[in-house]
Amino acid sequence: HYSSRAQTQSPVLLFKICLIKVHLPVKLKVLCSRFFQVFDAISARLTESNSKVNLHTLMVLPEIICALEENMAQVVNTLVPAIVDSHLNSKNKPIYCAISFSTIDNTHLLQLFCNKAMFLNGKAKADLIDKVAAIVTNIGNRKPQMVKQRALPLLWHLLGISTHSSSTHNLCNALYNEMGSELAECAMSQPLNIRQTLNKILSMEGNYLL
Repeated sequence: HYSSRAQTQSPVLLFKICLIKVHLPVKLKVLCSRFFQVFDAISARLTESNSKVNLHTLMVLPEIICALEENMAQVVNTLVPAIVDSHLNSKNKPIYCAISFSTIDNTHLLQLFCNKAMFLNGKAKADLIDKVAAIVTNIGNRKPQMVKQRALPLLWHLLGISTHSSSTHNLCNALYNEMGSELAECAMSQPLNIRQTLNKILSMEGNYLL
């Protein structure tokens, strides 16, 4: 008989075992058959108070995501918040450095990052804004409507607050580079102070829209 804790950990252990021989189709079938159970366990490990457990989970996570990338859309809404809320403001350098979203499709991340960036504070907020700017640059040509629908509300929010970090400047410039004069058209529906702030930030790079 296994304890309840051992039962909770077993999906993660299963993943680790399967990843050793992940090239075997039967192993991937086993992983897929317990997909949600595995990621529930991973999310639980990410939110534990034990920093060693957190660190190990973050370190193996990219391999796990690569193995099951086609299914990630089903769990990204629980997995990413578990990482962001628990660790993106971490003062534990190894944990902070182990955080990686590079193996997750940017189209799955954009809305999550935009939502989180509106409400987080500190370094985590700046990090997420920079990540949104990078995603805008990465997918802007392929997904212009997605960028407009998801990144612009974040930009208006950031321009409406009193302090404007370098990350906000990065997002402004990324959106301008992808949207050009269309950014000015979208800004016309915003209050005057937001339009003025946008123009001021863009003018630092020699761009004038409004």
